[in-house]
Amino acid sequence: MFPDFMCIGAQKAGTSWLFANLKKHPQIVMPIKEVHYFDKDSIRNAPLGERLRDKRFRKKFFKQIFFDMKCLSFRKFIWDLRYYLGNRSDEWYHSLFTKNNADQLIGDITPAYSTIDADEVEHIASLMPNLKVILILRNPIDRAYSAAKMNVVHGRSGLESARGKVENLSEDDYVKYFNEPWVINRGDYMRTINNWQKYFPAEQMLIGFLEDIIGRPAEFLDDVCRFLEISSSKQEFPKAEKAANVGLKIPMPDHVGKYLAEMYMPGIDALAEYFSDHDRNRGYVEEWRTKAESLLRNA
Repeated sequence: MFPDFMCIGAQKAGTSWLFANLKKHPQIVMPIKEVHYFDKDSIRNAPLGERLRDKRFRKKFFKQIFFDMKCLSFRKFIWDLRYYLGNRSDEWYHSLFTKNNADQLIGDITPAYSTIDADEVEHIASLMPNLKVILILRNPIDRAYSAAKMNVVHGRSGLESARGKVENLSEDDYVKYFNEPWVINRGDYMRTINNWQKYFPAEQMLIGFLEDIIGRPAEFLDDVCRFLEISSSKQEFPKAEKAANVGLKIPMPDHVGKYLAEMYMPGIDALAEYFSDHDRNRGYVEEWRTKAESLLRNA
């Protein structure tokens, strides 16, 4: 089966929180968070030999397999073998998803899908024309810095030289990282919206904000459930107020804030125009613009 809905990002914008809540819903089936199929540059989509030569891939694979064996979960063991070792194809992706009854919905929450090109979105639409798409946005300045901190901790994405400590990053390290094409695409929200709305009509897309999750989590889950046409109650989401995958609380250096404000101000202006008819969403984006202007003044 193919998914009924996807959450395509943004990275570090509350997708882990959404997964943690939706996976408890009896009408939702999601085998894992971040399947990573349509973002073809992921190591998980490389040929099997290349995957097995990758240290991070091997570590994740063996850790999961040993966990399955420890839990005596034969069904999950078989699923993980298919997921990690299978030949990537539309048929392989289709084989990952099953549901117990017709009332359930299958979901794939992979934030990297926000970065894919329009051609790949077209391919998704050809496979799943009725797909519902959720996109959660976060101030792109805060999102970029939060992702940088995460990648430092994990020792990846060109930030390995920091040796796990954000304070070891130089100004040049930041500039080089923030100008990687895939980093730019993760914060180019209008590119994401345009690519996806080219093939999915507005009624098949729900755009939310991290501010919704922080300020109105229960109401936002209600929004999501109405969009997916499933039931919603406090009993189904007992931990709606609980954060997930919280990043390091390290203040953003002034020079980083100024650089990111200059980089993302045009995109923030474009979003404000895009949401001109939606008071709450426009208000969130106006707050981003105010913060960017403050960063530029105070740097």
